[in-house]
Amino acid sequence: MKTNEWKQVIQDDVQRIKTLDLEILPSRVFYTQVLKMMLSLYAIIAGIPFLLLMALSNGEGITVEFYYADLIYLSILFGVTSLFTLPKMGQYITFKQTIKPHLKLGQQIDAKFKFLFRTFAIIYSLWVLIYTHWFFSADFSHFGERMFTVLVGFVLSIFVTSILFEMEVTRVGFATLFESIAGFRKKRDAMHELSR
Repeated sequence: MKTNEWKQVIQDDVQRIKTLDLEILPSRVFYTQVLKMMLSLYAIIAGIPFLLLMALSNGEGITVEFYYADLIYLSILFGVTSLFTLPKMGQYITFKQTIKPHLKLGQQIDAKFKFLFRTFAIIYSLWVLIYTHWFFSADFSHFGERMFTVLVGFVLSIFVTSILFEMEVTRVGFATLFESIAGFRKKRDAMHELSR
């Protein structure tokens, strides 16, 4: 698509957002999608470190109880990280189910979000691999080791992914479109508050 055509499509979508009258997303659809995304995130946040530890430890001095405790610690840390990601997941699901079908660029925006999630998963996995392979020690405080593995990997991945997101938004000109979506959400939320 040429630059002028791209700009026009963005402007068309901005105007379309201003006139949207969306229904409320059914709770069953919303929470089913949230659960699916949370399971995917659990597989990344807790599953990858657990499986890498199993693969790289060769069972040297590590007991079944250690693996059990490891899974519990990773699950607790997943709970902490999910507190930060859950609101954004809800916004993404709402966008995907209610706004995306009405936009000409809806598919491209959704593809960018999926690319960013994969980027997050890759960066996190690389951190976990490097840390588990070279630095993880069963002799140190187990929970402390896992906090460093998960929380530092999570923050690093979010940081890099956020920078990439800002660069992509600027590069392709989605900033105006995202501002319109944010304005639409504020307007919709205010209307819901008044109707209570």
